[in-house]
Amino acid sequence: MSIISWNPFNELEDIRSEINKVFNDSAFSKRKGGSKDLSFWEPVSDIVEVKDGYKVRTEMPGIPKESIKISVSNDILTIEGEKKQETEEEKDAHYHRTERVYGSFQKMLSLPQEVAAYKITANYKNGVLEVFIPKGKKVKPKEIKVE
Repeated sequence: MSIISWNPFNELEDIRSEINKVFNDSAFSKRKGGSKDLSFWEPVSDIVEVKDGYKVRTEMPGIPKESIKISVSNDILTIEGEKKQETEEEKDAHYHRTERVYGSFQKMLSLPQEVAAYKITANYKNGVLEVFIPKGKKVKPKEIKVE
């Protein structure tokens, strides 16, 4: 009889492998016409710090600006919208490949505490939303004297 050392990390690797199988084999990876059927999507963003603030640039081609909603609450910038599928389809059309995504999205980004949230502005041009978040005064920690 041989002695085999037990390594708990081997069991964790087995669990990770099983979880990956669940997500790879389930509805999360359905295929339609050779592409993934995404039930969840969010547009991609760049966040750039400039001298007087931050710029968040988010690609949203095909989304009308009327369906974009931007809000700020508890130091979280939320961008919401919806990309609707074109309805002008031929009755006898057969898709060979579908790669574009449609539906509602919600993107949430944490803001630094030293921003002036009440001065945020937004501009939408050529399918790119640019949100400008001005810097505010840095909040200095307050020392409280115990009496």
